[in-house]
Parts: sequence; structure tokens; C-alpha cells
Amino acid sequence: MAVSITNALRKALLDSKSNPQEFIDAFALWKECWPAFEYESELFGKESAYGLPLVDGKPNLLMHVHLVPIRDQVARGEWYRRLFHRRRKVSDRALVYVESARHDFLLIAILEEGDAHRVCQMRTPEDVATMEGFAFVAEKFLFDGSIVA
Repeated sequence: MAVSITNALRKALLDSKSNPQEFIDAFALWKECWPAFEYESELFGKESAYGLPLVDGKPNLLMHVHLVPIRDQVARGEWYRRLFHRRRKVSDRALVYVESARHDFLLIAILEEGDAHRVCQMRTPEDVATMEGFAFVAEKFLFDGSIVA
């Protein structure tokens, strides 16, 4: 299993003073220990597929996993309460990614708090463009392993 990251996500992580390699390593560990690690990971929570937009003509290839909230202290407290009680963790912050047939992963982007659920509903032209952009990046990765963002 190989985990790659887009340049856009690498820049966003660096801009937020996060270490991209540590983030990649944490994701790889979470995936290696799946599904048990869903309840043990401090950083990653519930995982789900996006039905839309289609990737290579198929739904549910573009994925997301909820991430620990940063700005919303109430949501952050609830996240850690659920972590302590080994319950499913959800938030309005998500990592968008795709998995290839070879079980390699491309981490595409983080939708930050206040945007994650709104963007994936694709109700505005901007949100449609964002999600279709993610689907394009995913499709290129699935086709030939290339990273275009």
C-alpha cells in the first residue's frame, strides 16, 4: 500500500504548520488497521463514499473520512468524548481521497470546518466545480497513477 498526496494538500498542510509526511503516515496506519482503528484513531473518524460526482462513470469511488475538528471547540469536545467511549466520530471537517484497485491511496484535499458538508451537497456552481475537480484528480490517479493537483 502506497499513500500519495496532492501538491495542493501538501501546501495546505504546510500552511497550517502540519507535517505532510506525518499526516501521510497517520493515514497509512489508520488504513492498515482498518476497521478496528476507526474507534482508536484520534485524527480520523467515520469513513464514507461520495455518490456524486461520478469517477470514471462510477459512484462511490471518491471517499472521505471525518477529521478531528480544530476550530469548533464544542465539536472537538464531542469528538474526544466519542473517542473515549469508542463510538463513531463525525465532524464538519473531512479528508477527500481515492483508493486504487492496487490499494494505493491518493489524499486529495481537506474540506475545513464549515465547508465539508456544504461542498459535498453540490448546491452551488462553486461547490459543483470543487467536487468535479476532486473527481477529475481521482480519475487521473485511478487511470495511470498520475497526480494532477
